[in-house]
Amino acid sequence: MKRFSRVPASAAAPTDDDDPAAAATAVSIRLDPIRLDTPLLALDPRDSLEAKTEKLPMRCLRTAAVVLIIIAWSAAVFVLGMAVPDSSALHPLASGRTRSSNAGDLALDHLVLFGDSLVQRSVGTSGFASILQQEYVSKMDILVRGFSEFNTRDALELVKPTIKSVFPVSPKAKIALVVILLGSTDAMVEDPSRPSGHVPVDEYRQNLISILETIHDLSRLTRLLLIAPPFTMTPPSDNSHSNTRVNLYREICLQLPNRVKGEWASNFTVLDSWEALYGAPIPASFAPESLGSAFADIFDPDKLHLSHKGNELLGKAISSKIRQEWPDLAASAITGPYPLAQWLQQSQ
Repeated sequence: MKRFSRVPASAAAPTDDDDPAAAATAVSIRLDPIRLDTPLLALDPRDSLEAKTEKLPMRCLRTAAVVLIIIAWSAAVFVLGMAVPDSSALHPLASGRTRSSNAGDLALDHLVLFGDSLVQRSVGTSGFASILQQEYVSKMDILVRGFSEFNTRDALELVKPTIKSVFPVSPKAKIALVVILLGSTDAMVEDPSRPSGHVPVDEYRQNLISILETIHDLSRLTRLLLIAPPFTMTPPSDNSHSNTRVNLYREICLQLPNRVKGEWASNFTVLDSWEALYGAPIPASFAPESLGSAFADIFDPDKLHLSHKGNELLGKAISSKIRQEWPDLAASAITGPYPLAQWLQQSQ
């Protein structure tokens, strides 16, 4: 009987009578069908280099498909976004359904008020800035840049950045007019015992000229209206705002048109606030301090700043001066870019 029945007959194992060493060698060879020199890579065909090479095109196709899906989705979102109209474009003045030929740009020219606390306080419901806003509504934007206690030294430092900051954004608009009111603080009596905004007369004149030149250099088409500082109702015992001194600074303003030379002289004029508040040409003997209560209702209780009536008088004087010097800047001469209401257009 043979010891290993699974060995084929052609390669039968030796019998017990054969050499024991030869039999052990034969058994060890026949029990192990794996060759020792076979590469490990060939043990699993799924991990072979050829198999990996066969899988590579499939992976590339899958990646390409994902990329194409992402691109298609992004394109669809973009197209849908373009198809939805902007809500602002639905407004008749911002779309093709315009009511006026000027509806594409509704920017207005600017009228700038620049000065001290008299300008700062003009924004109240009874201030001269509010009077101008009502007159020029939808025709010109009134911008107020008034600063409490400012003198011409302060204004000279601030005028350039201020004018730059109020330039219209639209190229079709401009700074049409700058109204300047400075001098009340400059005219204060210099008192070593307390702080004072006093500026000597000669420096005041030069500061005003520099301020005017700065505005002109920044905006050559801008008209310039200088208002002489108004008189006050402070008693004669209060030397801090003596009208005798204020009058010196008023005279400087009134003389400036004769000193201004150059191309912009025709774009510059001066308004005498004393005449505007007095209501008539100022007589040589005019002494506001001696008028008592005659002008009391023109000023606030501090006797320095203008009351409702004082603002109304000055506001009307500014409008009248504009119409007199530059008729094209009169409110009645300006056609604003805003159209009539649609129902009014249909009724015409």
